[in-house]
Amino acid sequence: MLEKLKGYLAKVKSPRILDIATGKGSFIEIIRYICDDYSEIIGIDNSPKAIEMANRNIKEPRVSFIQMDINEITFEKNSFDIVCLSNSIHHMNNINDCIDKMSEMVKPGGILLFNEMISDNSDEAQMTHTYIHHFWAEIDRLNGVVHKKTMKKQEILDVFTSNTKVLIDQTWELIFEDEEEITKEAYDWLKNTLEKSLDRIKGFDEYPELEKRAQELEVRLDTIGFKPATQVIVVVKLNK
Repeated sequence: MLEKLKGYLAKVKSPRILDIATGKGSFIEIIRYICDDYSEIIGIDNSPKAIEMANRNIKEPRVSFIQMDINEITFEKNSFDIVCLSNSIHHMNNINDCIDKMSEMVKPGGILLFNEMISDNSDEAQMTHTYIHHFWAEIDRLNGVVHKKTMKKQEILDVFTSNTKVLIDQTWELIFEDEEEITKEAYDWLKNTLEKSLDRIKGFDEYPELEKRAQELEVRLDTIGFKPATQVIVVVKLNK
């Protein structure tokens, strides 16, 4: 399913790419896997820990990472061919403000590229991913962090159709059908993360309920398994 994205990116020659809220650089890794024609990729994130992980994960002269908040971007306007946001719509207080910032950064005729996991069109193993994400999101919200539940595909498309500044050019689902079964180490990591997440809400009234849910998710991992949730790619152009 990466072939569609590869074909689309091939239309843009030697692109300069900005990846916002890059995290550990996961989406940049996907771009590098399918495209080697880029001139430069810059990933920004407001978390110093994320930037540290990204620098460890990707060591390539054309790729760099900078600690920077989207609201404090210092790059020149209209200086990127592609501006990306991956799996971060659900972390935005106001996604339209983010779209405005991204629109300022992209060159005339350039594209905004969004990738977001969705809660529909999933099998049971993929729903494990969705339920774990909802668990983490609830704990984040209890700690005052913006973290919404996984959205449905149409909810994500509605974000762009309701914004008069942009037009959807193309959209398709990214399904990891050939994803190998995750390793025992990965399962153990997921279970450990579920347990450690509870440490952040000790003393909260919601603790007993979420502790029970963490135990149920561990059982689900053992009985149903885990696969990455389906994601939707949305390619957007400015409505000029």
